[in-house]
Amino acid sequence: MVRVAKIVFKLKATFKSEALKAGVAKAWMLKRLYALKGVFNWAPRLREWLNEPGYVLWLGLTEIYK
Repeated sequence: MVRVAKIVFKLKATFKSEALKAGVAKAWMLKRLYALKGVFNWAPRLREWLNEPGYVLWLGLTEIYK
């Protein structure tokens, strides 16, 4: 039963959800890096971009297709 559940779980995961998951991870990493380096001081709108769903999806796609 556990094997079947794993297969069903993998089938439920769509490409878009995987891209979003990768994008959220990348956005989180970039937020930390940019805060440390002071990038948000001279580019404050970048913080907003890192929260926009479309941009996060794009980040995820770029991570998947490296």
